[in-house]
Amino acid sequence: MCPRQESHARYRKRVASGGYLARVMGIDLETWFQQHIAAPLGITDLTFWPERHPELLSRLPEMTIRDPSVLGSKGKMVHYTGPPITSDVAEEFGGEGAYTSALSLKVLHSLLVDDKKLLSKETGH
Repeated sequence: MCPRQESHARYRKRVASGGYLARVMGIDLETWFQQHIAAPLGITDLTFWPERHPELLSRLPEMTIRDPSVLGSKGKMVHYTGPPITSDVAEEFGGEGAYTSALSLKVLHSLLVDDKKLLSKETGH
């Protein structure tokens, strides 16, 4: 297996793991994230479905794409006017697709990299 195929296979396993977790726990991944990650950290704007949360949707940056009329992806950046990328998705992706604020991302990042800014030996585990 070449490195690119191996990387893709690892990615697919990570994405599938979200679905496995949801099935084993008997709840959808969004609910699990809310109960076990967001709520304990005081994060109120973490979701896989921004279109269901107008307060978050209104803060999302606009998307851009390369002008599709120019071949070879050499076109200028243009405003994306298509449907939301989750419009035809029925389940959470698991390996990607969560939306939240920059402040909440800073909290999650700090905890994931264990930078001792939010939790230290003195504050507990």
